[in-house]
Amino acid sequence: MFIHDFAHFITKVTAVPAELVFFKRRTYYEDRCQKTRHGKGGMLYVSNHKSFWDYICYFFLVYFHRLRPVVSTLIYRKNPVLRFFLDMCGAVVVGENAFDVAYIDTCVALLRKGAKLVIFPEAHFIQGDRILPFSPSFAKIAIEADVPIVPLYTDGRYSLFKRTRVGVGRRILPWEVVDGADMESVAKLAGIVQEKVEYLQTLVGRRKKTHLFSFRHFPMDFGRCLCWLFIFPFFRTKWHPTGYVRNPQAYGSPVIVACNHTSFADPPALILSFSRKRLHVLIAKEVFGEEGTHRLRKKALRGIGGIRIDRGTLDIEAINACCKVLEEGRALAVFPEGHLGQGLSPLKDGTAMISSRTGVPILPLYLCRSKRFLSKKHVYVGDPIFPEGKGMADIKRGSNRIYESLTRLRDIAVKEGYEHE
Repeated sequence: MFIHDFAHFITKVTAVPAELVFFKRRTYYEDRCQKTRHGKGGMLYVSNHKSFWDYICYFFLVYFHRLRPVVSTLIYRKNPVLRFFLDMCGAVVVGENAFDVAYIDTCVALLRKGAKLVIFPEAHFIQGDRILPFSPSFAKIAIEADVPIVPLYTDGRYSLFKRTRVGVGRRILPWEVVDGADMESVAKLAGIVQEKVEYLQTLVGRRKKTHLFSFRHFPMDFGRCLCWLFIFPFFRTKWHPTGYVRNPQAYGSPVIVACNHTSFADPPALILSFSRKRLHVLIAKEVFGEEGTHRLRKKALRGIGGIRIDRGTLDIEAINACCKVLEEGRALAVFPEGHLGQGLSPLKDGTAMISSRTGVPILPLYLCRSKRFLSKKHVYVGDPIFPEGKGMADIKRGSNRIYESLTRLRDIAVKEGYEHE
């Protein structure tokens, strides 16, 4: 109806100040390089459910599109004002009968026409941090409509004196995850989406505790500033993106940066390249020095974020330190070859093990060797690699994917003339 379209437009224009005052939304993207909220065509947003304000929050998150909610008939019939607002937004109403699945056909038809729907598969307002099992009906809708799913998470902090935090995940393409529309495929897709929403809950908790400068990490932040002021002319870098990650500095944390290792200049070059992140670097125990010696060097290396590792053994203490860094929402740089070399050698499995243990993606980088003193260091950036599982076969497969990505980046660098074989 025209009156609903007009009311929807007026609400979006006039309610922005109220949204800025009441919600004060801060949005955390799992992948900032992929603008999920500006996608074209039909799209299904799936979120946890804290209160009715969840939809109002997402109403402004997807500002330039009409976001249609999927609501129960109990909420729809609560009062006439609420009913008018839901009609204005084009809400899809779910019947009281649990066996009434007519709304699924309605959602599929709207998505095929390019509409954007938000659904709350928990079907209840849940207080606290727990997330209930998702009803798999949304997965059936996405598979039949052949549209991507965008996972969302909100902490439900709606108040004048609080800030709402929302996590936006990477699009999940059903046709890449499942092969059909049978019950097993629907359940599998629903489980994957729920795991992603739970990961966004963890991501929001990590990101809101991370600040660019803090007294707790003063030595690291101060050392990073000194490196930028005095060492920057010697370790200048230039990014060469080969995928959708255009700027690694803008890629969300936590992240594991995996790169080749050709010289002792690689760690400071990485620290300076990621000047807007707290980048911790795995450093061999030989660089730290023997016990009881080089105390000043050890303090300096630990101060700027170095993590000591014994390359000859399975250093559980170093792995736990790496996991703690990632759990706090920071970035970790690893040289999976484990030693200096002129070419790529077989990688160790520690990087993939840390990724599978924490669920943090790996961002492969290839550092080209400098051709002359004070020349720029060219860095090739690949697409992130996400962990597949926690088994040894999954870890080995992850290491092979890192090696293949680094090999591809090296071939591109050789082809463009910035690296010699």
